[in-house]
Amino acid sequence: MKRATLLTVLIVASVRLSLAQDPGWPREMTKDGARLVYYQPQVDDWKNFKELDFRLAVSLTPAGGKAVVGVVSVHAQTDVNVDARTVLIHNLTISETRFPSLEAEAAARMATMCIGGKQHAFRKDARSCQSGTGCNRARC
Repeated sequence: MKRATLLTVLIVASVRLSLAQDPGWPREMTKDGARLVYYQPQVDDWKNFKELDFRLAVSLTPAGGKAVVGVVSVHAQTDVNVDARTVLIHNLTISETRFPSLEAEAAARMATMCIGGKQHAFRKDARSCQSGTGCNRARC
């Protein structure tokens, strides 16, 4: 009986730990009243397991504005450890943003919020990911 109880406790603890490590999808960040919801990345290409190109669907809501749906394309470098079955994704660079429902000028403003600039609500996080420092799965 004690073994069964111990086994149950270990299984529950293991499940809780694994759930704590992966927040699931979609993910969200809010800064200065702007809200970004981003969905699970879709891989377009992974050249030689070194260079990764992927896209994310996003919903970006500027402070006091309406949500706009778009796509962010990202290029990154990867380091693969086959033995440990891990991949480190670093040097993320936003290569393109698309907001097809917006006119060119409004789409450019939304792109500025995504990739940086004076009006960018998520600038610190984007810089951290692009430089490879401070990037974690919850943000990138």
